[in-house]
Amino acid sequence: MCKLNTKHGTCTLGNYCQCGMYEALFKDMVDEDLSPEEEREKMLHIEMTHIQKKYGENWMKYYPYHLDKKYDDKNGNPHNYGFDEEDNNWWR
Repeated sequence: MCKLNTKHGTCTLGNYCQCGMYEALFKDMVDEDLSPEEEREKMLHIEMTHIQKKYGENWMKYYPYHLDKKYDDKNGNPHNYGFDEEDNNWWR
């Protein structure tokens, strides 16, 4: 709603303005222009950090194979946990 560099509290929302909150939230963030491979690697790191904090010693049970390039198939497609399109009746 606000134009870029609008001072906190001076936008159309007046006292309900949240520009200051968002400015503080994003002040340390850096825009990155990552390749798809770099983005995937970054997401793997973020996901692993999260699951290690959440599950402690049992974190490996929740490993994000779909983000780890080592678990891609021979065509370079991400790991799909066994849900191939041609084999979608595996449970029958």
